[in-house]
Amino acid sequence: MAGAGGLEKYEKTIDEQAGAGQAWATTPHMKNFLDAVKSRDHRKLNAEVAIGARSAAFVHLANISPRTGRKLAIAQSTGAIAGDSQAESMRTRDYREGFTVPVNVLVRASRSPRARC
Repeated sequence: MAGAGGLEKYEKTIDEQAGAGQAWATTPHMKNFLDAVKSRDHRKLNAEVAIGARSAAFVHLANISPRTGRKLAIAQSTGAIAGDSQAESMRTRDYREGFTVPVNVLVRASRSPRARC
């Protein structure tokens, strides 16, 4: 069972062991991602994008928690850090003009059931 309260079960779909001479065990993941990007076909990914987003969200949570000194939780409905505005503000940064994601994209993504963490 996966994290998030054991709500979902994920199984490996490929042999992910690093081959001889590979520096990182993540090389197969990176290759799969880049192959899918190059082909413009998300169906070639070994896992749903939402699974990667959820994994990254928990890593961010684990990095933010010691900085605040508090136990944190992710709101399942929004993917935001629940009940802690200081910790929530640490999930992103202030970007320079021209390097921001438009608000309407963020709102649309947060409403998508596939984008939720």
